Amino acid sequence: MPHSPSSQPPHNPDPPRRLITPEERFGAPRNDAPDEPKPDPPVPETAETTTRRDDEMARRHLSPRARRHLERTSKRHAKIEAARRQGRETQRHEQRAEIEREFALSARAEPPKPAPRPKRRLPAILKRIFALMCLLFCVQLVIAAFTMPQFQIQTVSLSGTDATSPDELRPLADALVGQNFLRADRKAIENAVEKLPTVASARVVRLPLWPPQVELRVTERAPVLKVGAGNDWWVADESGVPFRRPRAEDGALYAVVAPQLAPQLGQKLDAKIWADAVALNKAVLEDNALVQDQRSDPDLLFWQLRRIYFDEHGQASLRLVGKGALRAHNELLLRLGDERWSEKLARARVALSYFERTGRRAQELDLLSLERPVWRPIPAQIAAEPKLEDLPQNSG
Repeated sequence: MPHSPSSQPPHNPDPPRRLITPEERFGAPRNDAPDEPKPDPPVPETAETTTRRDDEMARRHLSPRARRHLERTSKRHAKIEAARRQGRETQRHEQRAEIEREFALSARAEPPKPAPRPKRRLPAILKRIFALMCLLFCVQLVIAAFTMPQFQIQTVSLSGTDATSPDELRPLADALVGQNFLRADRKAIENAVEKLPTVASARVVRLPLWPPQVELRVTERAPVLKVGAGNDWWVADESGVPFRRPRAEDGALYAVVAPQLAPQLGQKLDAKIWADAVALNKAVLEDNALVQDQRSDPDLLFWQLRRIYFDEHGQASLRLVGKGALRAHNELLLRLGDERWSEKLARARVALSYFERTGRRAQELDLLSLERPVWRPIPAQIAAEPKLEDLPQNSG
């Protein structure tokens, strides 16, 4: 229906819409923002990147066959390196597993130790009381051991007696009976026993027995030589103490005669002469041992002596007996002097052997000078050889 000119359009209260520009929507562009983007910072080259680039440049100039060989070689080296890394990783894992297993086993084998209990300490006064009681107890034990009759010696045994008569030792040993086991005067008994002529030393020993017992151990004198003259002979030990008369078993001992030696029971002989006599006896025994294996009768000693003489000047001589190897030299006097007895005995054996080979008989062989020995023949009127049963015996 057409509008009439008098009609008006409807009223619109909102203003008309329009398009806005980008500046109005996003704002004006900033003047400080650069128009172009900034370049990335340069990356410094390392030896690896340089090597890789050089390899790439060198590979471009290789022939296809060489390039394929290089690629195969690189792949093989990569596989070897990967296998090595895998082996190292596996080894590290195995070591770690082994360590963990050992730790678990040790933790299982060793149970946890309980916490130490705190020590209960006694008060100081209780410690002192306990120490005092222990001291008093020890004192009482010592007093009881030294005074109680149960600790008295009941019996005394004897040992080591051969030449010493038990009748001489028993009164001395019985003096210990009744004395306290710990306070017995053992030294006095030992000194009293050592005064006996046949005793060299004595010792009283406590025995670990009950009731209390002790033992008197005697060391007797060892016979070395017979000393004396005529019918008065004694057996003396190495220290020069005559302690008994000769017996039948002393026939192998040599007899010594000297003006300075006047033997008395239990009294020491002259030290100088007796020391020389012991040394000469030792030299004779050693010389016997040297020739013992070479003789037909090894049980019979080579040097069969009637006497060993020492004159007033200390010069030694031997009087031989015609036995065994010395059958043809009965009563021969062998002068040895005061030194080098071992050498002179060896020289005398050579001289006696010479006499036997040549049929000569000597009355005296002087070896005072080893370099110039002198011998004197036996006179013709007494040159007849004595019979064996008429020869004197080597006895005191």
